Amino acid sequence: MNRILLPALVLGLQWMSACLTWADNSSKPLEIDPLLKPTMPGDRTPAKPETPKDEIRKLDGKLLGPGQRSSWSPDGKKIVFGCSGNDNGILVYDVAANKTSTFTPTGKDPAWAGKEGRWIAYVTGSGANEAIWAAEFPDGKPVRQASGTLPSWSGDGKTLFFHAFDKNQLMSSEVANGGFAPPRARIAMSYRYPAISPDGKRAAYKRNDELVIQQIDDGKVAKRFVLPKGVGLLGGWSPDSREFGFGGWNADDPMPCIVLDVATGQARQLASRALTFPAWSPDGTKITFDLRLRTGTRIWMVDAAVVKKLPTFKMETRE
Repeated sequence: MNRILLPALVLGLQWMSACLTWADNSSKPLEIDPLLKPTMPGDRTPAKPETPKDEIRKLDGKLLGPGQRSSWSPDGKKIVFGCSGNDNGILVYDVAANKTSTFTPTGKDPAWAGKEGRWIAYVTGSGANEAIWAAEFPDGKPVRQASGTLPSWSGDGKTLFFHAFDKNQLMSSEVANGGFAPPRARIAMSYRYPAISPDGKRAAYKRNDELVIQQIDDGKVAKRFVLPKGVGLLGGWSPDSREFGFGGWNADDPMPCIVLDVATGQARQLASRALTFPAWSPDGTKITFDLRLRTGTRIWMVDAAVVKKLPTFKMETRE
């Protein structure tokens, strides 16, 4: 008999304990595991952050292909860019045919001369061994200019600019007699990657936390803008020398991509990072960019009219 009553007594005590526990907790609100909680109509789930690729797609961007640092031919029919940043060769993209061909087997950071479009300048080597070359298009016969980096041209195609890092100077060389005059120093500058306006009058470059706009002829600083947080600055000018666009080094650089009206200080942000090195078509209707991701660098193209529709903000200046 005891063998039967003892298990029953134990079960009864366990039941009473459970009832008392429930009664003690009955006044507390019922807690639901958040993982099991249904989404209600008024709930707001944090949005997934946009990637740089998402941002340029919102601008109706068109992917042209792998490459780095683009520059347009004077007629707007072709675009030249480097295979990568590792001196792996120069490519020419035919806009209408949507085809790419090799221009030189080595080189990087090309710039196409304006007006006649006879010359394409580019860089070979790396670090202290970088040198500026110019090759005739389409034959590709290269001529070495000097030690230096990041070539650019005046809009008329008569002056080649580059930075001589061994002199900390912005240099220029005039096209003359089918070749080039000896380079001459223009303004002192430690930043290796300046961008020269097409009218040949101003250089834009990064100095500490500022974007500096400096006149080339007399060396006077025309404007100083406070930059967003970032490491580097790679930029380009619109054909009318009014707007300057820039971005950072790569995907790890928090510098956003911005297009700035230099005269008014009004700016538009295109991407939060990774989009950089804008290059306008000669008629100003298209802009190509580097999209520098950890998986590689790609050239994208957007309509300038789409950029104009973005909201503006005022960039802070310093006297």
